[in-house]
Amino acid sequence: MLELGKGEASLLPIASCVYIETPNLKDAKGEPMHRPYTPISASDLEGELVFIIKKYETGNVSKHIHSLKTGDTLKIRGPLPKWSWKSKYRLPHIAMFGS
Repeated sequence: MLELGKGEASLLPIASCVYIETPNLKDAKGEPMHRPYTPISASDLEGELVFIIKKYETGNVSKHIHSLKTGDTLKIRGPLPKWSWKSKYRLPHIAMFGS
């Protein structure tokens, strides 16, 4: 969970993700590492932005995020909309397919 300012909400569109960057963790080229994550909190939830981030043993960014303590910071860029949902379409069904 990331804390937002008092009275602030993320207002991220549905199915959007953000890039979480680890400024102190660099890749082989010396650039900060970053990965996309999708918040699970409601976009109008005030005061916090909630993610589920699984810790992978080979995942440098996820391991770094799991090592953070209260008060530590991360850089977040976005939102990156994945699919723009507009209620005017009035679709009767939506199908999601995966492998």
